[in-house]
Amino acid sequence: MTAFALLLLAQKILIVLWDPVFTGDAGIRMDTAFRPIFLLGNRMWLPYLQLHIWIFYLLKMPYRFYNLIPCFYFFVAVLSLGLLSLRQLGRTWPGILFTLALILGFAQQQLASRMSTTLYQEILGAAFLYLLLDLGALQLRKSRILLALGILALLTRDTFQFYLLSLTLLNWKTIVRDGDYRRSFLLLWAVPAGWLLSIPFLHLWHDGRFPRSLVEWPLMINKDDPPVSLLSLSLSSLWTGLMFSRAAILALLVVLSGLAIRWGSKRAAPLPENGAGEFSRRFTPFSLLSLGMIYCAIILFNPTRATFGNSRMAFPLLEHLFVWALLALAASYSCRTAQRCTARILVIVGLVLSLNPTARAWIPRHNEVTTKVYPDLERLLHEVSPNATPVVCFGPDTIYDLYARFVAPTLYAQRRYLPEVPRIPGYCTVWISRPEAVPPDIGQFLKAREYKLGKVAYEVYRER
Repeated sequence: MTAFALLLLAQKILIVLWDPVFTGDAGIRMDTAFRPIFLLGNRMWLPYLQLHIWIFYLLKMPYRFYNLIPCFYFFVAVLSLGLLSLRQLGRTWPGILFTLALILGFAQQQLASRMSTTLYQEILGAAFLYLLLDLGALQLRKSRILLALGILALLTRDTFQFYLLSLTLLNWKTIVRDGDYRRSFLLLWAVPAGWLLSIPFLHLWHDGRFPRSLVEWPLMINKDDPPVSLLSLSLSSLWTGLMFSRAAILALLVVLSGLAIRWGSKRAAPLPENGAGEFSRRFTPFSLLSLGMIYCAIILFNPTRATFGNSRMAFPLLEHLFVWALLALAASYSCRTAQRCTARILVIVGLVLSLNPTARAWIPRHNEVTTKVYPDLERLLHEVSPNATPVVCFGPDTIYDLYARFVAPTLYAQRRYLPEVPRIPGYCTVWISRPEAVPPDIGQFLKAREYKLGKVAYEVYRER
């Protein structure tokens, strides 16, 4: 199983090295790689992933290496999910084969495959969730490693605050009775509380001001007032995201598998391992409660309103669905033959239908832009400014397109995104823009390059 996880990791590494992509939030993170913590809109992002990027930036790592960060956590996620699966299914041939199918399904799932090769926090969260589940977080195992992992997870994704709340509510009597648990949970709750209390000062450090409203603090929702969204719009956006990510398909087939298991269950037949039933008993309320809270928050606040139907909203559900899938496979051992086969086929079909059909997700390939345009632009920047940091000025354009297309080759330069100007500013070392956005007066600059990225042309001007 470890060898298979390493094989999947090797595939992801080839993908990110041959065709590094920094679109969307990944481009924003790379543009602010020089900061360990940064503000976007009304939201101060949790720092764990950005700290990795900042350290890479301080070490002057090549831009191709940055996407190795999610690759590492992808490996942790599939390995932890595989180990968790083997604990529930048993180390028999059927258990091993089902486990391999499960982790392959996760590795190449429509949304998870994309998150595993770019700088988004989702794959880091999945790694922490599966690792915590495998190490006994639901059983409240007393472990300093679990405590340390929980602290890091709370600094990675907001979903872990809901997971901590669910775990607290479901085990509050045990926590209150035991001094070690009380201290551990107080420490865990101190992390989101401390982060929340630090937000005003982080605003002051980042922008020289305190938050202006509760939307910035303590809600920290990346949207304007009012924070509560139109519910019909939120529900429509969420449903679109669930369908586009194929999470809805996987969820339907896992539910149908569960119904087949209930119909054909034979109570006398034991599960393959004694711990499988105990884990299922604990995971079921934890999953239902935490997902209920997460999706109530998503529907209420619609945090992705700027990108209707954003498939990333489906990721918390997907994380849990793969655990539900392995629990369905484990429970199928107690079914009659017909129902057992039906349940297993439904799970496998769900995994297959949720796979990413895009060739790039399966076959590593070189990108002509990154193999020709990027090295040429890097050489130009070094030529015009060999002993100083070049200042790259961008003309008016969609900011996210500029991040995606140019943040990699200009990573260690200064970037300035300018509105329409009558003349190329003298402080610019290089000017990059679409032809129609080149100022009428180019001053002491001359045209040095013309690139075509996809169907979009860009002109590059350098100092004479």
